[in-house]
Amino acid sequence: MSGIDSVDAKKELGRIDRIVSENHLLIGGLAVKYYHPPRESKDIDLVCNDSVRNTIIRELFTTDEWSIRDVNDDELRPEYHIKNKQDGFIISFGPKIEERVPYKDINWRLILNDHSIPYRNNNIVFDKIHIPNAAALAYTKLISFVNRQNNKAKQDLQDFIDVTNHKDCSIDVLFNFIIRVSDIKKLETDFWKKIHSTEEYTSITIKGNIFKFANFFSLNPPQPHFIISSPLPTETSPQKLVAISQQVNALISDLKETIWSHRLPGTFLFQSNAATGDASITVSSIVLCAFHTIGARETQVVCDAILEERIQDNSSDNGAWYGETGEHCHVMVTAWALFACLQARCTLITELDDSINWLINAQWPSNPSDVQSLDKLHHRGGWGIAKGKTAHTFYTAFAINALIEAWHAYKVMNKQIPTKLMDAVRGGVEFLHRVCWSSGQPRTYLWEHFRGTEDFCIASTAMAVHVLAKYHNLTENSAQSQDLHHTVKALCDFMRNGPPEYDMIIVVDGKEIKLTGWPQFRENDPNYWYLYFTPILIITLLHTAQDVGWNSFPAAKDAIVESVQWIIKNQNRRDSGVFISMMSHRINPEALWPSAQSIIVLRRWQEALSELLLNVFLSDK
Repeated sequence: MSGIDSVDAKKELGRIDRIVSENHLLIGGLAVKYYHPPRESKDIDLVCNDSVRNTIIRELFTTDEWSIRDVNDDELRPEYHIKNKQDGFIISFGPKIEERVPYKDINWRLILNDHSIPYRNNNIVFDKIHIPNAAALAYTKLISFVNRQNNKAKQDLQDFIDVTNHKDCSIDVLFNFIIRVSDIKKLETDFWKKIHSTEEYTSITIKGNIFKFANFFSLNPPQPHFIISSPLPTETSPQKLVAISQQVNALISDLKETIWSHRLPGTFLFQSNAATGDASITVSSIVLCAFHTIGARETQVVCDAILEERIQDNSSDNGAWYGETGEHCHVMVTAWALFACLQARCTLITELDDSINWLINAQWPSNPSDVQSLDKLHHRGGWGIAKGKTAHTFYTAFAINALIEAWHAYKVMNKQIPTKLMDAVRGGVEFLHRVCWSSGQPRTYLWEHFRGTEDFCIASTAMAVHVLAKYHNLTENSAQSQDLHHTVKALCDFMRNGPPEYDMIIVVDGKEIKLTGWPQFRENDPNYWYLYFTPILIITLLHTAQDVGWNSFPAAKDAIVESVQWIIKNQNRRDSGVFISMMSHRINPEALWPSAQSIIVLRRWQEALSELLLNVFLSDK
């Protein structure tokens, strides 16, 4: 009896590739071998569900030719030794069953969707079998090493070193995986505790370029600094505010010119970070908002270009905008375009009536009797990414934001506000209140990644608070405004030193609440990372401080000033222009969205500067 070698294992993997119907992730030794050829492995470690596991075994390894034994005797952690009855060699097939809970902080679906590449063997590119990219694979080996309690931990560590030494391993991507773990301090402590537990582990790590790299730069680590021409006073003084304002003026101008120079050739539209060459209506809309905020001459031509992309075909999608793929009309896209166009030109309110109707029709019914099935009742009044899709806080908040802008436009144009619009906004507000977590008196509101998990999403919270504050100002609901002010004060604790890069604990009604660090703010779908949208929180803090008075809201002053400095610090000057960069595997250094969003934040801060200066001056007296 002979064991199957890696060549035969790859052949069997090719057979699996031909029968599976969708993409699957190959991990383990064969994945490592792709980056480090000396790594020997006979194991086919495929992430799949129970049904796919059974299909593979049933169709490829029929009982007349193969005998099958699960040496682990564990339905969720199987290791099948599949022996050929004629040749005697054994295939080791160890599927990672998706129904089994994986190591904490490993999301196989995220890695497959966003951080994988097709597997290749003998110049043949597999169609359905993918492997993690080098950084994602290294991350999984790091987590496995820390959590593994058996003798395989040594191999995990060696794999981590070999993969991180590979030229394709992005330190940026690896770092962004690590800072998203639920408890980064514990991961760091457990890792080094395990490394120092044996000389064998220590001898492996010294061969890792990632550790040599870290040692080199930790000999004399630099202190954090801002990209400024002269140092700023450390206290929030009038001198400091004026010095920041001088930098903000120049930065706004540079960002605006950079964004304008990156419009798509022959158009007044802009593309997304995906850089497909296709226009993105959402990116173009945030550019329109930024240009409108600073009174740029280019505002109206961008507005016209967005309007030209609107669907006008008398179909059920009449008045909506397509997503970037051009296949579906999304709530986010239509909400952004509607909001931006009405903000820039409220006289469009009559012309955009069909867009308003489309957005209202995409809402789940607010009346429980109009929801056809009991399992959909929790959606009522909310919006999903498209009509009929799962209602989420994030999409609902953006839909409400657009409809409130329409509400204002009707008032400015002295037109009757449609009852269905007001009802839609109220239904959305009721949804946000129904799905939020709250505590204390006055209440503090937070919104979760997944309902009922107390795993809080600051991006969803920021947008929900933002639109609820708009709504309560519109309706003059002072009772609930008090709760919102209390919530914003709690968020100021989170932002008091500027946007934090790591998880932070805030105390709500005596209870410690963990909020995920900036800018990795996740919405309800774990495969989509809303890195761009969270600067809206700074605007919410600003508006709330102005509403209730700076003296009643001293924490906001520091949070806002530090956040503005964070934007200044993160400017990225390149040959192609000036951008605001955010740490992420998903954000190009030349991304337009955070740059346009930052223009809005910086200008809103400038508009409040006179109030800030007066408050600082009076507080010194």
